[in-house]
Amino acid sequence: MERKELSKTLFTKALETQHNAFLWVALTQRLASIGARQVVSQSTMKFASCDDDP
Repeated sequence: MERKELSKTLFTKALETQHNAFLWVALTQRLASIGARQVVSQSTMKFASCDDDP
């Protein structure tokens, strides 16, 4: 493999890795956000059910 071709390949791989890291961070943040909303929703439901008790 020529030096120029190798350099281009390494650059492309670096961009792919950076993009994959960005996607991983975005996915984990999204999952954390969904999880937090579910916890709040469950807590709200538990609190509301306590109000119904005589």
